[in-house]
Amino acid sequence: MGILLFPFYAIPQTISGTVYSGAYLKPLYKISVRSGIRSTKTDVNGSFTLELTKDEPLIISDNKHHTQEIDYNRLVELPAYEFYLTPTASSYSQLLQGNGAEVIHNPSFENIFDFAFLTDTLIILSYMKSESQKGKQQDAYTNCAMTAMRYGEVFERQILPDFINQLHVDPFGHLYLEGSETCHLVKRSADKLQIKTVDSDEFYSQILPMYAEEGNFIFYQYPYQYIPQISHRIFSRKARESYPIRFIRNEGYFEKVNDDFDMLSPREKSMAREYEMETGINYRLFSTFIRSFYLLRDVRHPYAPGFQQNESVFIFDHMNNWLFEHDLKGNPTDSVSIYHNSLNREELVQVLQDPHNEKLYVHHEKSGVQYIRKLDAETGGSGRPFKIYHPFAEKVKVYEGYVYYLHRDPKNKDLRHLLREKLPF
Repeated sequence: MGILLFPFYAIPQTISGTVYSGAYLKPLYKISVRSGIRSTKTDVNGSFTLELTKDEPLIISDNKHHTQEIDYNRLVELPAYEFYLTPTASSYSQLLQGNGAEVIHNPSFENIFDFAFLTDTLIILSYMKSESQKGKQQDAYTNCAMTAMRYGEVFERQILPDFINQLHVDPFGHLYLEGSETCHLVKRSADKLQIKTVDSDEFYSQILPMYAEEGNFIFYQYPYQYIPQISHRIFSRKARESYPIRFIRNEGYFEKVNDDFDMLSPREKSMAREYEMETGINYRLFSTFIRSFYLLRDVRHPYAPGFQQNESVFIFDHMNNWLFEHDLKGNPTDSVSIYHNSLNREELVQVLQDPHNEKLYVHHEKSGVQYIRKLDAETGGSGRPFKIYHPFAEKVKVYEGYVYYLHRDPKNKDLRHLLREKLPF
């Protein structure tokens, strides 16, 4: 299956739709809807009818929600004229706040740099502060310790091989320690953790992109080298073959490819052919990448994570504002528009999933302050913002209804401690 193409339809002169709250999924009353010089407001059922102004965007706004702006030409692509507004963090009535942060692990002599959950066990990586002969602190990934906690109590600590960079848990519940040159698998047997070295090439090429598994099928993400395109693929264990189910592209990049190719010099065309030999991708597609060295070109890869929830796989295309749903055989079943990356002055950081109950959340940041919103995958709507107590939180993760994060010790900036807060959703 290639890139999903929408059939051609004429854009209607008049549009009728419904505006909902992303928090409650209920209709919103008196929301402003505008197209050029024409405007209206939604009724008590959240419905509106408006004559469109050609080439003008549809703008939906309200002082308690982020403004949503839909390009005129994109209106034809929407499967239904239903719009879900995201509540702002600046409105006091919309902002959710907890009861403060709970300290999970704060040793006075260690700097925590990553953590993960292995079933009911919290695994924490930290390095122990030490002084070199010249009185300077040693590298952050030497003197590394692994702490295992269950129900708030430490039941094991191990000193790890040097140069461990981070943790990773795959869809099968395997915990890996990612190193600079080696990788290690952490195995659990009763109350004992065992570490086994694994082949790092196999780990990086096969394990990291996986995000879902169901019976005979494994879902994973393949980012193309140099080209800002991501392929979501499915691997069949039975057939021992892989095939794509969804391509996510930086559309702005591909729009410039043909024009940029005509401008390439003979030396640059030779470079493009070398890239083709290296990657197997047609050399013409490298023209915009090559010209980006001295022209202002957007060569960003799309942010397009995938998640499994119940009997569906959801693929987020935040660059192009789409959320796609597939069944567990890879067949497309639905698509909705999303606007999580276009909030006013809030930057999308990541989409999070609670591995305990599969609930999805969006994580935004504004001037160092972090916000978590519950996400409804069926509609793409996101709810009221929960403000994380401490600003500049790092390694934000969600587990069993709590948000966990690292926070720098205010008395010692070289130390990070692990905290958590109960989510009020």
